Amino acid sequence: PPPEAAALQVAIVEPLIERAIVLSVAGWSDAVPIAKASVELAEKTRYTPLIARALVAQGRAELALNSGEVPERKPLERALDLALRTGDDVLAVEAYARLIYAVQRYRGDALDNWAVMEAIASRIGPIGRFGRALLYNNKALARLAANDRTGARVLLQQALSVYPPDPRASSPQSPTDHDLELISMLHNLALVSDDADEREA
Repeated sequence: PPPEAAALQVAIVEPLIERAIVLSVAGWSDAVPIAKASVELAEKTRYTPLIARALVAQGRAELALNSGEVPERKPLERALDLALRTGDDVLAVEAYARLIYAVQRYRGDALDNWAVMEAIASRIGPIGRFGRALLYNNKALARLAANDRTGARVLLQQALSVYPPDPRASSPQSPTDHDLELISMLHNLALVSDDADEREA
């Protein structure tokens, strides 16, 4: 938990982070300035876990709005560093997964430290299953960018074994934004599969 002196400020910033994420999912242009504002306010609290969460939200917003390689990558790199330093493995895995996605858009499968981050993801248990699935899904996209369909298919199968998508995720009654985000795993698997049943799933 945050220090008592910063708790009130943290309580103010957290809804702003959540708002930035919601706007990012919707693809609204307000997502980036709101995310940046959440980072600025989080910095003032000096509460590192909050700063890292705000930076992930900024990275998501920049990615959603196609802001370009550096704006998309930088907040995620810093979020990853802060999360690792504070022992927040769940957030570190999510930040790294999103960083894979940001990098592969411009450079393919070019991000280092995969084995280390996969090992961290494997040890965090059920609470980290979304980040672990996102990790495998985004690494699969990086392998696909490198024309490695077989490697991509194996990774997507791993992602699906970790976090089978909820079929309700494509409806307005979707239970979580995690389900909505990961429903794309099925589409990605269909792109690389030679199995007719997988392509039609």
